[in-house]
Amino acid sequence: LSGGTTEDISGAFRVFESDGTSLIGTETSLSNAITTASNGNVIVIADGTTVSGDVTVDQAGITLLGSGVDGSAASFDSTLTLDANSITVRGLDFSPAASGDTSILLKGNDSADGAIIDENTFTGNGASDAIEVESSVTQGPNKRGLEITDNVFSGGSRGLFVNEDGNGGNTEFVFRGNTLDGTSTGGVVIDGLNGKSADVEIVDNSFSNNPVG
Repeated sequence: LSGGTTEDISGAFRVFESDGTSLIGTETSLSNAITTASNGNVIVIADGTTVSGDVTVDQAGITLLGSGVDGSAASFDSTLTLDANSITVRGLDFSPAASGDTSILLKGNDSADGAIIDENTFTGNGASDAIEVESSVTQGPNKRGLEITDNVFSGGSRGLFVNEDGNGGNTEFVFRGNTLDGTSTGGVVIDGLNGKSADVEIVDNSFSNNPVG
């Protein structure tokens, strides 16, 4: 900010340029911050903030960033839907208020290609899934795929549910460095590949107290 510009920095949702230091503005809701942001911008969510109610990110190339501090980072109690390409979600807590709610939903039909979900904490509630990937997000010859890395998952039904719905062509995603404990259905569940080509990397994860089968 320069030239005598005054900016209210009390809002919990702060929109920065891609350098993470040049402030564009602040907002009092995540939905408003998403509307303000454009490709390459970073939305920093203040510690102690709770995002209630379903929110959809439909701006490509933006990052949602929390501090990643256990017990202090901003949290979501409903579903965060990713409905644009190249979105990054990092350093946030997800704990659904209602059993059965998905914490992060990646929309299909080529809508959420290239997503990165990194260094978040997911605490399940009953039948809830931490991350659900709809059919076609990870498919296609030009896909950049999906990266899920260094997250902590506990409880709930499934840590990651990839629902290819019988398609599965050229499926591509990376699941690396995650910790999964106490899911009721399975840590990672992939449905519908049907023997088609896939480039799936599931490495260096820690699984405990999760059913296998």
